[in-house]
Amino acid sequence: MSFIAFNNPEYFAKWALDPYLVKHKKQYWRILTHQFIHADLGHLFFNGFALYSFGETTEYIFNAKYPEFPFLYPLIYIVSGVIASLPSLVNHGDNHHNKSVGASGAISSLLLIFVMLFPMEKICLYGFLCIPSLLFGAIYLGYSIYGDKISKTNIDHGAHLYGAFAGIGFALIFFLPEVINSLSNVLPRF
Repeated sequence: MSFIAFNNPEYFAKWALDPYLVKHKKQYWRILTHQFIHADLGHLFFNGFALYSFGETTEYIFNAKYPEFPFLYPLIYIVSGVIASLPSLVNHGDNHHNKSVGASGAISSLLLIFVMLFPMEKICLYGFLCIPSLLFGAIYLGYSIYGDKISKTNIDHGAHLYGAFAGIGFALIFFLPEVINSLSNVLPRF
């Protein structure tokens, strides 16, 4: 869908999340379609790389624990993207100039599920700066909160933040014993 949208501005405009059109013209499909198009090749590559980095392990964990529900992982992915859209829908429903594209919100959810299950696994930034995933997750949440309040860029930090919150929620819903076990080995006991 991204490659079609790159070459056809009409499709890009029809598939992007435009909260104004969702609210006033009832174009609800945009809440789903925007997750499958990207602003440019760099955006698509970065989202694809992040999905590959965390999605494969997360998918494996879902399929191992819930083999009778092979649709669960894709469903979590899609629902996370919808949840990540909420800040834009609520805050920009009367702003026809606000548009969002990309899978970052859904991928943020997978990232935080990974963090909750593997808090000491190293995440390497730029291939050489490696930190525990729990620290990375805390920095990611902090940056998303900061970006959502302060940033004036085209990055939808609210989508990242709500996607991350969705991931924490889904980790607790589907993997509570595993999360308790993984975090109890890391966090000090009170």
